[in-house]
Amino acid sequence: MNSKKQALIRSIVGDIRFRGLKPGDKIPSRNYWVQHYGVSYDTVDRALRDMIEAGILSAERGRGTFISEHSLVKNSVKRIYAVFHFLGYFNGTIEQIFSKGPGSDVPVYNIRDYDADMYMPEFLKKGSGIIWYYPRPFRLGMIDTIQRAGIPILLLNRDYDGYNCIATDPKASLREGLEWLCRNAGPNVALIYGPSGHIAPYREKRIIAAYELIAEMHLHLDSRNIFHTEHRPTIEEAYRIANSLFHQKTMPRALILLDVELALLLVSAGLSFGKIPGRDYCLLTFDFVQQLMEYRGIGMMDQKLQSFCDDAKDFFFPEKERTGLFRKFIKTELLYRKD
Repeated sequence: MNSKKQALIRSIVGDIRFRGLKPGDKIPSRNYWVQHYGVSYDTVDRALRDMIEAGILSAERGRGTFISEHSLVKNSVKRIYAVFHFLGYFNGTIEQIFSKGPGSDVPVYNIRDYDADMYMPEFLKKGSGIIWYYPRPFRLGMIDTIQRAGIPILLLNRDYDGYNCIATDPKASLREGLEWLCRNAGPNVALIYGPSGHIAPYREKRIIAAYELIAEMHLHLDSRNIFHTEHRPTIEEAYRIANSLFHQKTMPRALILLDVELALLLVSAGLSFGKIPGRDYCLLTFDFVQQLMEYRGIGMMDQKLQSFCDDAKDFFFPEKERTGLFRKFIKTELLYRKD
Protein backbone atom coordinates (compact mmCIF):
# COMPACT_ATOMS: atom_id res chain seq x y z
CA MET A 1 0.00 0.00 0.00
CA ASN A 2 1.19 3.52 -0.82
CA SER A 3 2.47 5.10 2.42
CA LYS A 4 0.69 8.42 1.75
CA LYS A 5 -2.59 6.63 1.12
CA GLN A 6 -2.14 4.54 4.27
CA ALA A 7 -1.41 7.67 6.35
CA LEU A 8 -4.47 9.41 4.88
CA ILE A 9 -6.77 6.46 5.69
CA ARG A 10 -5.50 6.62 9.26
CA SER A 11 -6.13 10.38 9.36
CA ILE A 12 -9.65 10.04 7.95
CA VAL A 13 -10.57 7.40 10.52
CA GLY A 14 -9.11 9.57 13.30
CA ASP A 15 -10.98 12.63 11.99
CA ILE A 16 -14.26 10.69 12.01
CA ARG A 17 -13.64 9.70 15.63
CA PHE A 18 -12.62 13.23 16.64
CA ARG A 19 -15.73 14.82 15.10
CA GLY A 20 -17.98 12.26 16.76
CA LEU A 21 -19.52 11.33 13.42
CA LYS A 22 -21.95 8.43 13.39
CA PRO A 23 -23.10 5.94 10.76
CA GLY A 24 -25.09 7.82 8.14
CA ASP A 25 -23.24 11.12 8.66
CA LYS A 26 -21.55 12.78 5.71
CA ILE A 27 -17.76 13.20 5.78
CA PRO A 28 -15.88 16.28 4.48
CA SER A 29 -15.35 16.75 0.75
CA ARG A 30 -12.29 15.78 -1.28
CA ASN A 31 -11.12 19.40 -1.17
CA TYR A 32 -10.99 19.28 2.64
CA TRP A 33 -8.67 16.25 2.69
CA VAL A 34 -6.44 17.70 -0.03
CA GLN A 35 -6.06 21.08 1.68
CA HIS A 36 -6.00 19.88 5.30
CA TYR A 37 -3.47 17.06 4.83
CA GLY A 38 -1.49 18.36 1.85
CA VAL A 39 -2.03 15.33 -0.37
CA SER A 40 -3.05 15.00 -4.01
CA TYR A 41 -6.57 14.38 -5.30
CA ASP A 42 -5.35 11.04 -6.61
CA THR A 43 -4.23 9.97 -3.11
CA VAL A 44 -7.59 11.09 -1.65
CA ASP A 45 -9.52 9.20 -4.31
CA ARG A 46 -7.55 6.00 -3.75
CA ALA A 47 -7.88 6.24 0.03
CA LEU A 48 -11.64 6.81 -0.13
CA ARG A 49 -12.02 4.02 -2.69
CA ASP A 50 -10.27 1.57 -0.35
CA MET A 51 -12.45 2.64 2.57
CA ILE A 52 -15.60 2.28 0.46
CA GLU A 53 -14.46 -1.18 -0.63
CA ALA A 54 -13.80 -2.07 3.00
CA GLY A 55 -17.35 -1.02 3.92
CA ILE A 56 -16.28 1.83 6.21
CA LEU A 57 -17.71 4.48 3.84
CA SER A 58 -20.40 4.55 1.17
CA ALA A 59 -20.65 6.95 -1.76
CA GLU A 60 -23.89 8.37 -3.20
CA ARG A 61 -23.59 9.97 -6.62
CA GLY A 62 -24.29 13.70 -6.47
CA ARG A 63 -24.63 13.72 -2.65
CA GLY A 64 -21.19 12.85 -1.28
CA THR A 65 -19.53 10.23 0.88
CA PHE A 66 -21.07 8.91 4.09
CA ILE A 67 -20.14 6.69 7.02
CA SER A 68 -21.66 3.28 6.34
CA GLU A 69 -24.50 2.17 8.56
CA HIS A 70 -22.44 -0.77 9.83
CA SER A 71 -19.15 1.14 10.08
CA LEU A 72 -17.22 1.79 13.29
CA VAL A 73 -19.62 -0.30 15.36
CA LYS A 74 -19.19 -3.65 17.06
CA ASN A 75 -17.71 -6.12 14.61
CA SER A 76 -18.91 -9.72 14.44
CA VAL A 77 -15.91 -11.74 13.31
CA LYS A 78 -16.56 -13.83 10.21
CA ARG A 79 -12.94 -14.45 9.16
CA ILE A 80 -9.53 -14.30 10.81
CA TYR A 81 -6.39 -13.00 9.11
CA ALA A 82 -3.30 -14.35 10.90
CA VAL A 83 -0.22 -12.28 10.04
CA PHE A 84 3.18 -13.91 10.62
CA HIS A 85 6.80 -13.46 9.58
CA PHE A 86 7.03 -17.16 8.75
CA LEU A 87 4.76 -20.19 8.82
CA GLY A 88 5.30 -22.40 11.82
CA TYR A 89 3.93 -23.36 15.21
CA PHE A 90 1.46 -20.52 15.66
CA ASN A 91 -0.23 -20.89 12.28
CA GLY A 92 -1.05 -24.55 12.71
CA THR A 93 -2.07 -24.18 16.34
CA ILE A 94 -4.37 -21.21 15.70
CA GLU A 95 -6.06 -23.04 12.83
CA GLN A 96 -6.56 -26.08 15.07
CA ILE A 97 -7.95 -24.07 18.00
CA PHE A 98 -10.33 -22.03 15.85
CA SER A 99 -11.65 -25.23 14.25
CA LYS A 100 -13.39 -26.29 17.48
CA GLY A 101 -16.09 -24.77 19.67
CA PRO A 102 -17.24 -21.13 19.32
CA GLY A 103 -16.10 -19.64 16.03
CA SER A 104 -15.38 -23.03 14.47
CA ASP A 105 -17.07 -21.91 11.26
CA VAL A 106 -14.70 -18.91 10.96
CA PRO A 107 -11.95 -19.47 8.37
CA VAL A 108 -8.35 -18.55 9.20
CA TYR A 109 -6.18 -17.07 6.45
CA ASN A 110 -2.40 -17.01 6.92
CA ILE A 111 -0.74 -13.85 5.63
CA ARG A 112 2.99 -13.17 5.41
CA ASP A 113 3.99 -9.95 7.14
CA TYR A 114 5.69 -8.61 4.03
CA ASP A 115 2.39 -9.08 2.11
CA ALA A 116 0.29 -7.25 4.72
CA ASP A 117 0.16 -3.95 2.80
CA MET A 118 -1.70 -5.46 -0.14
CA TYR A 119 -4.26 -7.05 2.22
CA MET A 120 -5.13 -3.79 3.99
CA PRO A 121 -8.48 -3.36 2.14
CA GLU A 122 -9.43 -6.91 3.23
CA PHE A 123 -8.37 -6.24 6.82
CA LEU A 124 -10.67 -3.19 6.98
CA LYS A 125 -13.79 -4.99 5.78
CA LYS A 126 -16.60 -5.55 8.23
CA GLY A 127 -16.38 -9.06 9.68
CA SER A 128 -12.58 -9.23 9.69
CA GLY A 129 -10.48 -10.07 12.73
CA ILE A 130 -6.68 -9.76 12.80
CA ILE A 131 -4.06 -11.71 14.73
CA TRP A 132 -0.58 -10.21 14.28
CA TYR A 133 2.37 -12.20 15.60
CA TYR A 134 5.26 -9.98 16.85
CA PRO A 135 4.65 -6.98 14.61
CA ARG A 136 7.61 -4.63 14.34
CA PRO A 137 7.20 -0.97 15.28
CA PHE A 138 6.97 0.22 11.67
CA ARG A 139 3.66 -1.69 11.42
CA LEU A 140 2.01 0.38 14.15
CA GLY A 141 0.57 2.82 11.59
CA MET A 142 -1.37 0.00 9.92
CA ILE A 143 -2.37 -1.49 13.25
CA ASP A 144 -3.66 1.85 14.50
CA THR A 145 -5.73 2.33 11.34
CA ILE A 146 -7.28 -1.13 11.73
CA GLN A 147 -8.09 -0.58 15.40
CA ARG A 148 -9.58 2.88 14.79
CA ALA A 149 -11.80 1.41 12.09
CA GLY A 150 -13.39 -0.84 14.70
CA ILE A 151 -11.79 -4.06 13.43
CA PRO A 152 -10.72 -6.33 16.32
CA ILE A 153 -6.96 -6.80 16.19
CA LEU A 154 -4.80 -8.75 18.63
CA LEU A 155 -1.01 -8.59 18.89
CA LEU A 156 0.80 -11.75 19.95
CA ASN A 157 4.08 -11.54 21.88
CA ARG A 158 4.38 -7.77 21.48
CA ASP A 159 3.28 -5.25 24.09
CA TYR A 160 2.68 -1.83 22.54
CA ASP A 161 0.75 0.59 24.74
CA GLY A 162 -2.82 1.19 23.62
CA TYR A 163 -3.32 -2.08 21.73
CA ASN A 164 -4.88 -5.45 22.53
CA CYS A 165 -2.14 -7.98 23.19
CA ILE A 166 -1.09 -11.29 24.67
CA ALA A 167 2.56 -11.29 25.68
CA THR A 168 5.03 -12.95 28.01
CA ASP A 169 5.37 -11.41 31.48
CA PRO A 170 9.15 -10.85 31.71
CA LYS A 171 9.35 -9.88 35.38
CA ALA A 172 7.20 -12.70 36.77
CA SER A 173 9.08 -15.16 34.55
CA LEU A 174 12.51 -13.89 35.56
CA ARG A 175 11.60 -13.85 39.25
CA GLU A 176 10.86 -17.58 39.25
CA GLY A 177 13.97 -18.24 37.15
CA LEU A 178 16.26 -16.19 39.39
CA GLU A 179 14.96 -17.89 42.52
CA TRP A 180 15.88 -21.26 40.97
CA LEU A 181 19.24 -19.93 39.76
CA CYS A 182 20.28 -18.52 43.14
CA ARG A 183 19.24 -21.66 45.01
CA ASN A 184 21.59 -23.63 42.79
CA ALA A 185 24.45 -21.18 42.19
CA GLY A 186 24.39 -18.46 44.85
CA PRO A 187 23.81 -14.68 44.70
CA ASN A 188 26.82 -13.67 42.55
CA VAL A 189 25.49 -13.22 39.03
CA ALA A 190 26.58 -12.28 35.52
CA LEU A 191 24.13 -10.66 33.10
CA ILE A 192 24.33 -11.20 29.33
CA TYR A 193 21.98 -9.68 26.76
CA GLY A 194 21.82 -8.74 23.11
CA PRO A 195 20.68 -5.58 21.31
CA SER A 196 17.08 -4.43 21.50
CA GLY A 197 15.88 -1.55 19.33
CA HIS A 198 13.29 -1.90 16.55
CA ILE A 199 14.25 -5.50 15.72
CA ALA A 200 13.73 -6.85 19.25
CA PRO A 201 11.87 -4.24 21.36
CA TYR A 202 10.80 -6.97 23.82
CA ARG A 203 14.40 -7.26 25.07
CA GLU A 204 14.20 -3.82 26.66
CA LYS A 205 11.46 -5.03 29.02
CA ARG A 206 13.51 -8.13 29.87
CA ILE A 207 16.62 -6.04 30.58
CA ILE A 208 14.72 -3.61 32.81
CA ALA A 209 13.02 -6.48 34.65
CA ALA A 210 16.38 -8.22 35.20
CA TYR A 211 18.01 -5.13 36.74
CA GLU A 212 14.96 -4.47 38.92
CA LEU A 213 14.94 -8.04 40.25
CA ILE A 214 18.70 -8.09 40.84
CA ALA A 215 18.21 -5.04 43.06
CA GLU A 216 15.04 -6.32 44.76
CA MET A 217 16.56 -9.73 45.49
CA HIS A 218 19.86 -8.20 46.72
CA LEU A 219 21.96 -10.15 44.23
CA HIS A 220 25.54 -9.15 43.53
CA LEU A 221 26.33 -7.97 40.00
CA ASP A 222 29.83 -6.62 39.36
CA SER A 223 30.14 -4.21 36.43
CA ARG A 224 32.79 -6.42 34.79
CA ASN A 225 30.18 -9.22 34.62
CA ILE A 226 27.71 -7.29 32.48
CA PHE A 227 27.99 -8.27 28.82
CA HIS A 228 26.06 -6.48 26.09
CA THR A 229 26.40 -7.78 22.53
CA GLU A 230 26.00 -5.12 19.85
CA HIS A 231 24.92 -7.46 17.04
CA ARG A 232 23.41 -10.88 16.52
CA PRO A 233 25.44 -13.47 18.45
CA THR A 234 28.42 -15.10 16.77
CA ILE A 235 30.93 -17.76 17.75
CA GLU A 236 33.55 -15.03 18.21
CA GLU A 237 31.23 -13.09 20.52
CA ALA A 238 30.47 -16.20 22.57
CA TYR A 239 34.18 -16.96 23.02
CA ARG A 240 34.87 -13.34 24.00
CA ILE A 241 32.24 -13.52 26.75
CA ALA A 242 33.29 -17.02 27.83
CA ASN A 243 36.94 -15.97 28.04
CA SER A 244 36.06 -13.00 30.26
CA LEU A 245 33.76 -15.06 32.47
CA PHE A 246 35.51 -18.37 32.88
CA HIS A 247 39.05 -17.09 33.35
CA GLN A 248 38.22 -15.09 36.47
CA LYS A 249 39.65 -16.39 39.74
CA THR A 250 36.30 -15.96 41.46
CA MET A 251 33.86 -16.18 38.57
CA PRO A 252 30.13 -15.80 39.24
CA ARG A 253 28.41 -19.17 39.19
CA ALA A 254 24.97 -17.78 38.27
CA LEU A 255 24.66 -16.65 34.65
CA ILE A 256 21.57 -14.79 33.40
CA LEU A 257 21.19 -14.88 29.63
CA LEU A 258 18.37 -12.84 28.04
CA ASP A 259 19.10 -13.89 24.46
CA VAL A 260 18.57 -17.59 23.74
CA GLU A 261 20.38 -17.32 20.41
CA LEU A 262 23.63 -17.12 22.35
CA ALA A 263 22.91 -20.06 24.69
CA LEU A 264 24.33 -22.97 22.71
CA LEU A 265 27.33 -20.95 21.61
CA LEU A 266 28.11 -19.87 25.18
CA VAL A 267 27.79 -23.40 26.60
CA SER A 268 30.03 -24.75 23.82
CA ALA A 269 32.61 -22.04 24.46
CA GLY A 270 32.53 -22.86 28.17
CA LEU A 271 33.13 -26.54 27.48
CA SER A 272 36.21 -25.64 25.43
CA PHE A 273 37.56 -23.93 28.59
CA GLY A 274 36.73 -26.98 30.73
CA LYS A 275 33.67 -25.39 32.38
CA ILE A 276 30.68 -27.71 32.69
CA PRO A 277 27.10 -26.55 33.38
CA GLY A 278 25.82 -27.79 36.73
CA ARG A 279 29.33 -28.28 38.08
CA ASP A 280 31.10 -24.98 37.46
CA TYR A 281 28.13 -22.70 36.85
CA CYS A 282 24.38 -22.57 36.33
CA LEU A 283 22.70 -20.81 33.44
CA LEU A 284 19.23 -19.25 33.18
CA THR A 285 18.05 -18.32 29.68
CA PHE A 286 14.90 -16.92 28.09
CA ASP A 287 13.24 -19.41 25.69
CA PHE A 288 13.84 -23.10 25.17
CA VAL A 289 16.57 -25.06 23.37
CA GLN A 290 16.01 -28.83 23.34
CA GLN A 291 19.73 -29.66 23.10
CA LEU A 292 20.41 -27.93 26.43
CA MET A 293 18.10 -30.31 28.33
CA GLU A 294 20.96 -32.86 28.41
CA TYR A 295 22.88 -30.63 30.84
CA ARG A 296 22.22 -30.19 34.53
CA GLY A 297 22.29 -26.67 35.86
CA ILE A 298 20.56 -25.01 32.89
CA GLY A 299 17.12 -23.47 33.39
CA MET A 300 15.08 -22.30 30.44
CA MET A 301 12.06 -19.99 30.58
CA ASP A 302 9.79 -21.52 27.95
CA GLN A 303 7.11 -19.17 26.62
CA LYS A 304 3.63 -20.73 26.72
CA LEU A 305 2.74 -20.37 23.08
CA GLN A 306 -0.22 -22.73 23.40
CA SER A 307 -1.76 -20.37 25.97
CA PHE A 308 -1.29 -17.48 23.55
CA CYS A 309 -3.42 -19.32 20.99
CA ASP A 310 -6.09 -20.36 23.52
CA ASP A 311 -6.45 -16.80 24.77
CA ALA A 312 -6.56 -15.47 21.20
CA LYS A 313 -9.80 -17.37 20.68
CA ASP A 314 -11.18 -15.95 23.92
CA PHE A 315 -10.42 -12.46 22.59
CA PHE A 316 -12.47 -12.93 19.42
CA PHE A 317 -15.24 -15.08 20.93
CA PRO A 318 -15.52 -14.17 24.64
CA GLU A 319 -18.05 -15.86 26.90
CA LYS A 320 -18.92 -12.46 28.39
CA GLU A 321 -18.93 -9.09 26.69
CA ARG A 322 -15.81 -7.04 27.43
CA THR A 323 -15.09 -3.33 27.34
CA GLY A 324 -11.72 -1.65 27.05
CA LEU A 325 -8.44 -3.13 25.91
CA PHE A 326 -7.64 -6.83 26.15
CA ARG A 327 -4.15 -7.13 27.61
CA LYS A 328 -2.92 -10.43 29.04
CA PHE A 329 0.58 -11.26 30.27
CA ILE A 330 1.62 -14.89 30.75
CA LYS A 331 4.43 -16.24 32.92
CA THR A 332 6.84 -18.65 31.27
CA GLU A 333 7.27 -22.27 32.33
CA LEU A 334 10.65 -22.95 33.93
CA LEU A 335 12.19 -26.10 32.45
CA TYR A 336 15.38 -27.81 33.63
CA ARG A 337 16.82 -31.29 34.03
CA LYS A 338 15.74 -32.64 37.40
CA ASP A 339 17.72 -35.92 37.61
